[in-house]
Parts: sequence; C-alpha cells; structure tokens
Amino acid sequence: MITEQKTLQLKRWEAAYRALQKNYDAFCQLTGAGPEAPLFKPVWGMFERYTNSVAALVDDNNGWLDWYCWECGMGSSPMAAILGEDRLDVDSLDKLLLCIEHDGKEARNGRA
Repeated sequence: MITEQKTLQLKRWEAAYRALQKNYDAFCQLTGAGPEAPLFKPVWGMFERYTNSVAALVDDNNGWLDWYCWECGMGSSPMAAILGEDRLDVDSLDKLLLCIEHDGKEARNGRA
C-alpha cells in the first residue's frame, strides 16, 4: 500500500474514532453511564478489531495506532517517538505514519 492509501485509511480510522467518542460522550452525559457501560463494551471491542485491521493494512507491526489513539489522545496529547536519533512529537496522522514507515529502523514510542 502506498503512502497516500495509508493516509486515507488512517483518516477513516480517526473519523470512526471521533464519531464513536462523540456518541459515547453524549450517551454517558445523558445517562450517567461510566467507562465500563455494558452497551459500549462490544462497540469499543469492534473499534479495537477495526484498529487491528487498519494496523495490518498500513503495516503497523508494533502498536503505533493503539499508542496514538490511547496514549496520545488521537494527537490531542502528543507524545514523543524516537526515530533513529531524532525525537518527534506525534500530534498528527502524518507524524504517526512517519513512525510506522520508519519502524524497523529503530523507531520506538513512549512504551519502548
């Protein structure tokens, strides 16, 4: 898959997350439900499987999508990644893709 196709897949993935999060937040506000609301467990489970599928499509073999989603708040709470000898604050899908494409060349995220 070429970079432009990977970018499109990542944009669709991010849009799905944002739509799900928006509806989840509205539901929780309306009902007082918390993070473990039974209704949303299977929904978030499907999002996790979707994330795994997108990761396979964009050649993310080391959990960069999960890291970006949950640790970086989809870019709203940037964290640093080390790409070789360079440090990169990952706050966008373009930078996330740089990490994925650099992987295998000593790239690592905050969990490494």
